[in-house]
This record gives sequence, C-alpha cells and structure tokens, in this order.
Amino acid sequence: MTKINIQPHAAKIRELLSAKRLRAAVEELRNVALTVRNNRVTAQANEIEENYNRLLGFMQSGADDPQRMTQYIRFCNKVYLLADSLERNYLSIETPSLYYGTLRYEATKSGDTVAELLGAYSKLINDSALFNLVAEESTEKKENTYQREMLERRLFNRLWVSFPLHRDTADVIRDFLASESIPLYVKQMIVSSLFLGLIEYFDDTRLALLWETYSAHASSEPALALQAMTCAVIVNMMYPGRPVTSQLESVIESATAISSWESDLRLVLTEFVRSIDTERINRKMQQEVMPELMKLQPDLKRINTEITSVEDLADLEENPEWQEKLSQSGLADKLRSLSKIQEEGGDVFMSTFAHLKAFPYFNEIANWFIPFHTDHTLLTDADEQKRTIADIIMASPFLCDSDKYSFLLSLNSIPASQRDMMLSQMKVQNINADEIRSAALNATVTDRRNIVNKFVQNLYRFFKLFRRKNEFRDPFDGSLSVADIPALVNKFNDTDTLSLVAEFYFKHHYYAEGLAIFLKLEQRVVANVQLYQKIGFCYLKLNDYENALKYFRMSELLDARSVWTRKNIAYLLFITGNFAEAEEYYAKLEEVEPDNIQFVINLGNCRMALHDYAGALKAFHKVNYINKNDIRALRAIAWCHFMLGDYNAAIKTYRTIMLKEPEAEDYINMGHLALATNDYAEAVNSYNLAVERMDNDREKVIARIMDDVTNLDRVKINTSVLPFIIDSLY
Repeated sequence: MTKINIQPHAAKIRELLSAKRLRAAVEELRNVALTVRNNRVTAQANEIEENYNRLLGFMQSGADDPQRMTQYIRFCNKVYLLADSLERNYLSIETPSLYYGTLRYEATKSGDTVAELLGAYSKLINDSALFNLVAEESTEKKENTYQREMLERRLFNRLWVSFPLHRDTADVIRDFLASESIPLYVKQMIVSSLFLGLIEYFDDTRLALLWETYSAHASSEPALALQAMTCAVIVNMMYPGRPVTSQLESVIESATAISSWESDLRLVLTEFVRSIDTERINRKMQQEVMPELMKLQPDLKRINTEITSVEDLADLEENPEWQEKLSQSGLADKLRSLSKIQEEGGDVFMSTFAHLKAFPYFNEIANWFIPFHTDHTLLTDADEQKRTIADIIMASPFLCDSDKYSFLLSLNSIPASQRDMMLSQMKVQNINADEIRSAALNATVTDRRNIVNKFVQNLYRFFKLFRRKNEFRDPFDGSLSVADIPALVNKFNDTDTLSLVAEFYFKHHYYAEGLAIFLKLEQRVVANVQLYQKIGFCYLKLNDYENALKYFRMSELLDARSVWTRKNIAYLLFITGNFAEAEEYYAKLEEVEPDNIQFVINLGNCRMALHDYAGALKAFHKVNYINKNDIRALRAIAWCHFMLGDYNAAIKTYRTIMLKEPEAEDYINMGHLALATNDYAEAVNSYNLAVERMDNDREKVIARIMDDVTNLDRVKINTSVLPFIIDSLY
C-alpha cells in the first residue's frame, strides 16, 4: 500500500459532496483508491460513476424521473461512506489515537460482535437477578458486579468503534434498549456510545437509531429518550451538509408525532446554547469571585469558616454578620449574579469539579458516560456513612453524573469527622431541593429540563476535561449553529424557541450567534421595533455599521419617538463621517433630554467636525454649566476659542485645565497657542512638556503636531516655522 496523508483527500471529497459536485467527488475518490491500491473501492467508484452517468443521460433526454433526487442522495451517501471507510481503514493501521487504538484491539476480538456482547450482557443480568435472590453480600457477588462492569465497558468500546452500523445490529440494539430487565444506566451508556461513534464518522443508521430511541421511550423512560434526542440534535448540527435519506426522514417524521416533541426539542436547543456560556461563568468564578474571596480568608478563619464550593459561598451570603463585609468587598453582587445563573440552569460547578477529573477512574473513556448509580463497584466496600452520602448524591438535582462520581471519589481523602459534618449539611440541602421540586408548577417540565441540562453538562466535561480531549471533535467549540439544522428545518418551526435562543445569545453578548437567529426570525414574524433594534445592535457590536444603520432606521420608521434608536443612529452617522445628519439627530435628542450631558457633548463634537466652532462653543458651555468644570467640556471650549481666534479666552481656559489634570494633548495645544502669538520660546517649552507627558516619546509628539497642521493653516497660523520649532525640541 502506498503511504499518503489520506485525511486531506477525504476532506476534499466531503467538501465536493457538500458543494453538490458529485462527479468531481467520485473522481477524487477513485484517484485516492488507486493510490492506496484499494481495488474494491476503485470498482465501487466506477460503478457509481456509471450509474450516475445513466441518470444524467435520462435527465438530458427530458425523461420524467420521479426517483432522480432519491437516487442522487443515494449516490452521495455511498461516496461519503466509501470515503469515510477508506480513510478509517487506512488510519487504523498505526494512528495512535484512542479511537484507532480501541479499533485495533477490537479487531483482535473478531468473535465479540456487538450483538454477541449484548446477548452476553442480557444473560449476565438475568443470571445476576437469580443470584442476588439467594446471595448475601459476598466475594462471589462482588465478583459478579465487577464482571458486569467489565462487560459494560467492553460493550461501550465495541459499539463506539463499529462502523458502519449494520441494520441487523441496529435491530438487536433496539430490542436491547426495549428490554425491561436491562438497567436504565446501561441503556444510557449505549446511547452515549452510539453518539461518540457519530462524532468520529457519520452513520445514518446510528442517527436513525437515536431518533427511534427518543420516539420509543419518550414517555416510559424520559431520561433515555431525552439523552437520545440531545445526541441526535448535536449530530444533526455537526453534519449539516449530509443528505437526509428517506429512512432518516421517515424516522424523524415519526418522532415529530410524539406529543412532547416541540417542548423537548426546545429544551435540547436551549440547554445546548446555554452550555456555551460555561466558559464565561468559569472566568467569573476564577477572575472575580475567588480573588475577592481570598482577600477575606483571614477573616473567615477567625470564625472557622472555609469556602470550598458554590454552596459555601451561598451560606456565607446568608449570614447576617457577613452581609456588610460582602457588600464592601463587592462579593455580594457577584454571588447574587451566580445564584441567578444557577437558577437559570447555568453550569456554576464546572470550575469547582474540573480539578477532580484527575482520578484514574476518568482515564477510562466509558466511565465518563456512566450515569451515577449506587450499585457501582466504587461503593463495594463503602461503610454506611459513605453509602448514605452516595444515596444523597444520587438524588441531588444540582450535580451532573460526572461530578457525582468526582464527589464520591474525593470522599476517600476526607476524614470521617468532616464527612459527618458534610452529611448533615447535605441532608438539609437535599430536603430543600425536594421542596423546590415539589413546589414547581410543572414538575414534569422541570424534571425533563434537568435531565437535558445535566446530560449536556456531562458531555461538556468530557469534551473539555478528558485527558485525550484533543483527539475528539468538540461540539462545544462554538462552531455549531442552532439556527441552521437542515434535517429539522421542516420539522420544527417554533418562533418562540428561536426567540428564546436568540435572546440568550443577545443577553450574554454572543452577538454573531444571536444575529443569525434574529435574521431568521425577521423572515417569520411581523416587523417590530424590538427585533429591528436588536438586529441593528448586533451589527453595531460586530462593527458592521452600514447594516446597523439600516436596521436602526427601519426601527425608527416604526417608532420615531424611541430615544434609544435615535441615539444609536446619531452615533453611527458620526462614526461613519456623516456629521451634518448626526448633528441634526443630536440637536433633536437634546430637545427631548436637554440635561443629558452626553447628547450635548456629542452635539458639540458634530459641530466641531463641521468646523462650526461657534455652535460647538455654545454646546460645550452648556455642558460646563450643567456639570461645573467638566474637564471634557473645558478642553473643547479652549479648542473652540483657539479655532475662533480668541487666543486670550483660549489661554485662560487652558490655564484652568493646567490646574486640574493636564495631559500631553493640553501642552501640545498650549504650544499651538504660543505659535499663534509668535511666542516661539513658549511653544518649544510647551511641546517639551508634552514630550515629558508622553514618556519622553519625542517622535510621538512630533507626529501629533504635524496632524494639526491642517487646523493651524485653517486659522492662518504661520506653520513655516514648525521645522525650526521641532528641531528645537530635546
């Protein structure tokens, strides 16, 4: 086999197919197959080309062919599959990644098919059920549990690297998931393994099985169903260019008939979007909350209080004795903000548990996808205290499964006395959590949301914290868009959900993502002021001033009284150089809010840009009247006097500035004044003071002086002496 870097070639084939260039994709596939001497793929590429040419011939003859698009999609998917298989087989030879290492290992166990492993597990579960009826806690029972977990991991790994998934294997998996004897957590592991395999290579049989799992278990096992839907939606987002087969189309169509379809899909989309805010929450914890907390540690130790978690922070906030200290430090506002984030479903525990993923337990990929359960071998030799804590962790709605295992593993390093104290606190918190759930207006919706929320957090931790995370395509890297999921475009048209997602992006300053959805909403809803305002603001934040101005003007047409809209229009007109129209807007805004200093300052700036220094002077005097000795106004007043030729008034104003907060710019302007009055010695002195203010950067000051030459010429100042002045600077 000729050795080549096959991945760029496979990527090119996928790009050609995505661009609907099937013939070119087939040619590239055949060339690669010939290079690596794969006769089977070469023959199949030739067969596809022959059949496609036949289809093209029918089209050119004008013959009616209702199956044309179906055949085209079949050809495309076949080329995708051949390209994926060719790449996968080639890389499996020596690629050191975990996926290919697992694939090579499983290849040595050719007798252990997915179907056979599923059958072996079903038998083990049935045998265990009979065994547990007669057996007490014993070495044999522990060994049985250990064997069961070993088989669960084998099953997870085997299914993960099986590609493509054959229809008969999918049938066996479907029956396995339907079995009442199989523990729910094992079924969830199967779904995660299906998903992880799809991260590596697209497989419509796997994806269809995920959607079928949602449909079959939506009411009977919501945790399984919602996990399957979450995985399916993410996969659909990751492969937007893949043609949807009639089989997959039919499966998704069936899923839409489920009564909870729209509400469930809304939950999945909103919780996925919420996950992108995790990094911001982490930064808030690490850069704002924890540094302030460290400053308070000496005082905390005096009352024997230690802060190790978000809950501890909340307890501290509730202590009346600490309210004043928290307020003084600024922590109180930050804690309230974090509390609100948690109430909304934000992931506030990521930073807390990130350092607890270094346990050897997390080196095994399957362990990241095991839902927390108390039959785990981690609890085989646990005492009553640890089992009680595990039961409370199991019931906690606040931690995802991955963090629950981290918590359990960390107990081994905590003294028994501290575990007693922890246990009493956890019991109180768990009672409060039960009360919250009981008081919920719609417990079913709340529970379903928590299922999705916690599963997304599980996935997020794996893709961000797994020691070999760089070997996986990360669905949380911000590249996926919920605004465009071709496979679901005709199945889900809920403007309320799109609005909800768009508002989340907008609120948390993800303007590019929010804009994409707002623009979709523009095509679906009746024109309204707020939508145009938000589209305009997104464009503004993305520095697309032309489109920002366009949408703010559209908003103004619907509501000409909106001060906020007109303020943004005025600002955009100013920064794009349309000073005359900007001046008109600011003049009208000043009439509406005569005491708004910023409006008056901007009005003055517009007039200065238009060289209307008399009008500008009037505006800045008003600012100075409203806000006595406003340094911004004083500088503008001095410059207006200078440009109007009133040097005495300018000098007087600059002297007032010099008594306040003189900057390099002020000394440069004083130098200009001296130049205007032919006092060259004073001009050199002022410019030298500016050099000192600019950290002795002489060239920078010279550049600023030369920038003002046009203004100096405008007021007839003799600039011919500037070369001599500049050469006099030290």
